[in-house]
Amino acid sequence: MGNGLSKYESVPLGSYAENPIIVIDASHVRTQATTVIRIKQDWSWTGGDFTVTDMTTGELLYTLDARAFSLSQKQLVCDASGTPICNIKVDTGLTTRFAKFVVYRGANSGEGEDEGMALKVKAHMNNTNFELEVETADQGMLILKAAERDGRTFIWSGHPKQGGILIARCQREATVKAIFDVEVAPGVDLVAITTLLVMAQSVRDKIRRRREENARRRR
Repeated sequence: MGNGLSKYESVPLGSYAENPIIVIDASHVRTQATTVIRIKQDWSWTGGDFTVTDMTTGELLYTLDARAFSLSQKQLVCDASGTPICNIKVDTGLTTRFAKFVVYRGANSGEGEDEGMALKVKAHMNNTNFELEVETADQGMLILKAAERDGRTFIWSGHPKQGGILIARCQREATVKAIFDVEVAPGVDLVAITTLLVMAQSVRDKIRRRREENARRRR
């Protein structure tokens, strides 16, 4: 990561149309073409702090409540009708520099070891970039590499240094609110990509808060 992310910008998206990456459910996989979605962070006190829409049709796909990260430590991902699809739990224990995340299918976190677990995620920081290392329930690996300040993000199936395939990338719009336009390769679970990008934004927020706290201490 020390060399920056610019080397990934010209890498084309792969395709899993013939062998889909299904993390949450097959109903969230589109195999026909690259899907472009917009993830918008609204900071609303009424909930639904993230909305996800299809940029081609304007259709609302998913909503998420970002406040859960600071309140119940669980964040629901719902479809457009409000039906829960999966939930994100965050581990903010003192032993972790950055939060670890687990994604479970359905509205409630599994009871017992990894019941309903879809993803396990841990973050690593390096200079102005960070990485999410992702383990799927079937022992697959996804890697998210992201810029801390400008919002550039790249998601790979497998590690890019070991021949991994780029499956999603996004840019942040030049706006006060966090708005991310995301290209998702054919055959890739849209909910899984959404959860990873929301986790990445949570890590950015945590880095920003630590920077502000350090700045106050130095005054």
